[in-house]
Amino acid sequence: KVLALDKTGTITQGKPVVTDVIDLKGNANGHLRDALGLGAAQTARSDHPTSSAITAYWQKNMNGAVPMEITEFAAIAGRGVKGRIDGQWIYLGNHRLVEELGICSAETEAVLFKLEEEGKTVVVICDELKPLAIIAVADTVRETSREAIAQLHALGVRTVMLTGDNRHTAAVIAKN
Repeated sequence: KVLALDKTGTITQGKPVVTDVIDLKGNANGHLRDALGLGAAQTARSDHPTSSAITAYWQKNMNGAVPMEITEFAAIAGRGVKGRIDGQWIYLGNHRLVEELGICSAETEAVLFKLEEEGKTVVVICDELKPLAIIAVADTVRETSREAIAQLHALGVRTVMLTGDNRHTAAVIAKN
């Protein structure tokens, strides 16, 4: 009666790409390249599709620059990752992580909400005190997924999408 489908790679192509890179005012002197380097150090250690998109973006746009060295790398279940770079904790994670760290300003919240409403997955690069940059990635719905889900509905099967993404992005994908 009900079929659960994973969003990434089943309903969507599973190949997200970076769509937006936003430097935040909290990033001292606006060094977006430095913030991206911190993020790339994190994503290079992860095999998550969102991390792969960010790593590919770094490699394509940073002219061969090598990401910074990271130690004490660890996953934060359902939130993102963390690690030490030059002795400082750096986080790469979702909206929930930034809120749980207590560093989600009104400005950051507005940017995150806008991107999420566009159906994008947002990742925040931050240190222990403030968000430094936001990266948004998007994946496209497979045309075959639309057709298959329509056929399942015609047979009376209810479909449910499973995702670790935020509810806004999930809602946009579900509508498509």
